[in-house]
Amino acid sequence: MVPVYPVVLFDFDGTLADSLPTSFDTFNRVAGRFGLEPMTREQAVALRQLDSRAIMKRLGGLIRSSRIMRAAKADFARHIHEVSPFPGVHDTVRQLRQAGCTLGILSSNEQQTIMAFLEQHRMVEHFRVIETGSPLFGKAPRLRRIRRQLRVEHSEVLYVGDETRDVQAATKAGIAAAAVLWGANTREALAPFQPRHFLSQPEQLVDLVAPEPTSPQSPS
Repeated sequence: MVPVYPVVLFDFDGTLADSLPTSFDTFNRVAGRFGLEPMTREQAVALRQLDSRAIMKRLGGLIRSSRIMRAAKADFARHIHEVSPFPGVHDTVRQLRQAGCTLGILSSNEQQTIMAFLEQHRMVEHFRVIETGSPLFGKAPRLRRIRRQLRVEHSEVLYVGDETRDVQAATKAGIAAAAVLWGANTREALAPFQPRHFLSQPEQLVDLVAPEPTSPQSPS
């Protein structure tokens, strides 16, 4: 049976990786070096909802925010061994590959960091595409590029993410978005952006993308 979405692309932080606690600790470790006050967890979650320009403004402009982000990414990379996949993610990824899906990752995190995570958790062989780094114009152009590289139609691609900007990027790229509810954003925050699907646990993705065929009923 052909999957409903032959190509499934994932955000990394908050979708595959339960990284928010480590990201929170990372920011507070580097904040003092730049004259910033430590953040509460609520403030950290709120910051993640902002687009790139708003984050730059909140952190003091382009140059200062770039320095902070470089320091934070370097610190996070040193602690990537502390980060685990969300429960159920590993089995979900494996089952999607067994169903014939092409899998990829599109994330603003660093390639080396993501690869270290995937290798540690024996997941690297499942992903054909890994696009990383901080895109100047957001994720939508990169989603379009990945789709063209894979030579698939818009309707054949699903982007899975936990943040409102993930849903917005998929919409701009003309592909379906699945919003997960185990990451940074709540259903209430995500709903106004109208993702095609909501997922409350990873296993639901398998049922969505590669449902088991139903057996024909015998005539009575």
